Parts: sequence; structure tokens; C-alpha cells
Amino acid sequence: MSYTSLYGIKSDFTAVELKQYKNSWLFLPQIYKILGEKYLNEKDTYKVLFTSKNLDKLERNVSKSKRTEDRVLWLLVNQQIFFTKDKTFIADCIQKFFMEDVRYYHPDNMDLIEWYDKIRKDISALDEKKYPYFIFNATSVTDSVYNMFFRFNDDTLEDIPISLKEKDEDIVDFVYIENGKIKKLISNLEI
Repeated sequence: MSYTSLYGIKSDFTAVELKQYKNSWLFLPQIYKILGEKYLNEKDTYKVLFTSKNLDKLERNVSKSKRTEDRVLWLLVNQQIFFTKDKTFIADCIQKFFMEDVRYYHPDNMDLIEWYDKIRKDISALDEKKYPYFIFNATSVTDSVYNMFFRFNDDTLEDIPISLKEKDEDIVDFVYIENGKIKKLISNLEI
């Protein structure tokens, strides 16, 4: 079974996996499905997930949207880094997305309802001093978040934490939020 993970990022830009959520099909595919229906009028989740033309168009449409909660959810599932100081705002965006969209599309799915509520509560509980930033690994099927923060040691068979500062390429954005709006995305090279 695949899973979604919440990682806390320390001030030295190393990460710690804080939570695992079973069944990542409740996260990324559901958000793509909902946003695909809203912004592309496409009901086939697989056409949204597995067609780069549709994903590119969806990204452009969501990025231009005035609905901040849609943009926040899009950035969460696309594995961008958030400042923990914004955790209440992000949790509120998840709640609003849940109330307006998830309940509309899935009114009787208690697993999905509980799943989103758990994520919202876990974000709200993040310790800003210990983890000034956080990121979601949207699915265990990809290893992009792992590759940002860990290296596997073949000799010891252990994961070695590495700092994002060691990366000399643009691989992830930090989401800068001000006054309840996404102001800009800042490359890891600019932090």
C-alpha cells in the first residue's frame, strides 16, 4: 500500500519524516480529480494524472485561480515547501477545500473526510521552532522528497540525512505567504 508522508524541515534544511498516512490515493489523486473537474471539466482522474498536457494545463489554470485554497492544495500535493509559521492558514485552506469541494464530490466517504481532518490537525500541531518548514511526500511511489533530504549509504545500508543547502540545482520551491495570499515561490537556491 502506498502512503503519504509529512516531513518537518529543520533550520539546517535537513528533514525528518513526522507522519505517514496510509493510502496515498486519498491525497494526490483526489485533489487532482477535484481540481481537474473544476478547472478542466475533466472527470477522468487518470486523464488528469497521466497526461502531461492535462497536468500542464491544470497547473496553469490553478496557478491563475483566485481561490487560494485550491492553489495551496495544488502546491501541497506537488511537494513544495511551506513555512510552518503559516500552518494555521494552511490548515484553514485544507478545511475550506474540504468543506467546499471534498464534501461536495464525496459527501458520504467518511474515510476521506477523516483523512483530510487528520492532515489538517497534524499541520496545526507542527512545532515551528523545531521545524520552521514542512513538505509532503504526496506518494511513496516517488522518491523525490527522499532525494532532496537523504542519501542511501550502500556500505552501512542506512539513510544519511543531507541538507537541502547541499543541492546546487533548482529542485523545489518555498511557498511565501503574506496576508492570506501566496505572494511568490522562492527557489531552494535563493534560501
